[in-house]
Amino acid sequence: MPEKCKYEQEYFDFTSGKNETYKCEEDAVEGGLCIFHHKTYWTEHEDEVRKKFMEKVEDAVNNKKPLLCIGYNLPEVDLSEKKFEVPVYFQYAVFYEKVNFCKAEFNEVDFSFAEFNGEANFSNVKFLCEAPFYNTKFYSKANFFGVTFLSKVHFDSAEFVEEAYFNEAKFLNEVSFSEAKFYGEAHFAGTEFSKEIGFYETNFSSMLDFREAKFASGAYFTRAKFSEVDFFKAKFSSLVTFNETKFLGKALFNYSTFLDAASFVNSYFLPYALEKCLKPCNYISFRYANFERQEKVVFDGCNMERVSFLNTNIERVKFRNVKWRNFKIYDEKLFLLKHLEKERKKFANECEEKLKKVLDVVNGKEKDEEVKKEIYYSLELKYPELKEIERLERKKRNEEEEERLRKLKNTFEKEAKIKIENTLKSQRIDFSEVYLDEDLTLENVLAVYRALRENYDYYLKYDESGKFFINEMKLKKRFSNFIERVVMSVYELLCLYGESYTRTIVWILVTIPLFALARLLFEASSLVLNMNSLMDSLKISTAAFFQLYYDNDWLTIIERLISIPILGSFYIALRRKLERRIRH
Repeated sequence: MPEKCKYEQEYFDFTSGKNETYKCEEDAVEGGLCIFHHKTYWTEHEDEVRKKFMEKVEDAVNNKKPLLCIGYNLPEVDLSEKKFEVPVYFQYAVFYEKVNFCKAEFNEVDFSFAEFNGEANFSNVKFLCEAPFYNTKFYSKANFFGVTFLSKVHFDSAEFVEEAYFNEAKFLNEVSFSEAKFYGEAHFAGTEFSKEIGFYETNFSSMLDFREAKFASGAYFTRAKFSEVDFFKAKFSSLVTFNETKFLGKALFNYSTFLDAASFVNSYFLPYALEKCLKPCNYISFRYANFERQEKVVFDGCNMERVSFLNTNIERVKFRNVKWRNFKIYDEKLFLLKHLEKERKKFANECEEKLKKVLDVVNGKEKDEEVKKEIYYSLELKYPELKEIERLERKKRNEEEEERLRKLKNTFEKEAKIKIENTLKSQRIDFSEVYLDEDLTLENVLAVYRALRENYDYYLKYDESGKFFINEMKLKKRFSNFIERVVMSVYELLCLYGESYTRTIVWILVTIPLFALARLLFEASSLVLNMNSLMDSLKISTAAFFQLYYDNDWLTIIERLISIPILGSFYIALRRKLERRIRH
């Protein structure tokens, strides 16, 4: 009897659903190992190893039996367009040269702990099953262009030494790149991550997971689409781009590190789209993020309505053409929801009104391009026919295409209508996550306002900076004691917290004539009022207002007292305007 290969390895068996021990049944050729498990045998017998491997593949495919290639050492192989209806096991396999899986189809497969020393071509592969790539190492180019993952995908702790291409890939279920390392450029342009968690789930483990992933070179997510994503403690050492990327659900960049440039140009932040508006904690979060080179971090053309920057230094980050909701930050909204019942009721009413408006747009009762765009972006991942609708609407159509367009639109509008109506019927807002958020303190929220003021002042955007300051002061006043609220209310009334010296000028122009007229009415010796007496009264009133005239008359005393806060407010407002220009 020939000696059998001594290779053994524990693996997860898809059929039994538990860990099994794989024992190789091939004949040993050298050192007690077979042609596949001997690490160098293939170097001198490449054709023999390849031929026998392809025979095993054909045997498994034709006879519908599992293909066990655990721990194999393989030369260049071509498995393109193969359809594997049986379980395929490549755990711990080492591909020393190029391997081609282009357009292959896997029903069940496992690449955990495998190594690819040559180019790994998975372009346009379809994974109908869960696809484990745990601890897989790609030492050369990894090409996943146009790949489709219909089930869960695991690239946890995977390493990509050279370029990794996931352009136009489709991840239709849970995805995890947790602790993955990208040493070469990572390309995710046009990639779709469309898995959504259930509405009432509070466990976000099913989000797209890039937690603690490391990108040593450029990372490009241009035009990618995310339903939910978590970049917790991710590290971007070089340029990262999210240009025209769609964030259609909660996106977390908490504790992430950006050591170089980061670009969010025309990114779509829509975590509140459609029924997601009912989730107050659906937002884009950069809490505790570290922007090492802030001047190279750009948010351009983004809607910042639901973005959180708590405990993050953003004083030199560039905000261009961004949209703030009345220059209020979302962190303030969350803080108010946490502490005030009336704010929670207001939030519920706003959500209901929004959903009704969306329903009116779907039903054609109202036209709103922004809402229409929101509907399209939020549903395009779930309804691929939207792309066909968009294509047909852009071109000149014949009669057959007109009919197809009409049917597609009717189907989509019907499904969208049902979705919104069901949401309105079962409307329920869960504030529990807000209540438990320890970062939502008044000081933390005010700190974000101060950082934005400093930022906009530095980039000479004084009007916008002033609006942030006004909202900061209004929030501060809301949670002050009675005396502080009175003082701050007067401060607001006189000069809008020092942001409007024109308001104090109006007060001056009103106060002086008013007291001049009062002198004429209460102190004139004659009932005849002439121009001379009016001018004299105006002179006295003006001098008294500017503390240049004094007598024991009660009107003079009152006017002098009133002028003090008005002149003080004028000085503060004017000084604030001049200080900004001198300092920056």
